[in-house]
Amino acid sequence: MEQAEALLKDYWYFKKEIKRLMTDLLLAKHAYEHSMCELPSSCRYSIVKSRNRQIAKPVEINVMIMLDEYRAQMESIEKLLEKTREGLRRIEEAVERASLSARQQEYIRMRYYANLSAEAVSQRMYCSASTCRRIRRSALERIEEAMKKPA
Repeated sequence: MEQAEALLKDYWYFKKEIKRLMTDLLLAKHAYEHSMCELPSSCRYSIVKSRNRQIAKPVEINVMIMLDEYRAQMESIEKLLEKTREGLRRIEEAVERASLSARQQEYIRMRYYANLSAEAVSQRMYCSASTCRRIRRSALERIEEAMKKPA
């Protein structure tokens, strides 16, 4: 049951990480595009990868290096973003394979996806804390069983 709960707790952290990475990617793209617009060029190349660095001036070479760094930063953020999204998909698939009841799904959604406290979940589900604990236990057991089965 601990594995299933740890997996579900990761969901909220993955969502938070995706938001942070999207902001970082947006900032990196903006910096890249802003630098491209202000690129001083005597040789009029618009694509960084196809520039001939041998005929460029030293200032242009430094700008090209900076643009290459921005591009590398954007690519690394995109890779992290894809890895994090894959983690989310893995968690969602495990919950989906568990074939939870409507109440169990509602509990999982509020407690782990929305990161509400156990007390807040019991109030929103209009049930006692002990009933919520039973719902939680049965949902986590089903998820744990679904994780053990091959996909």
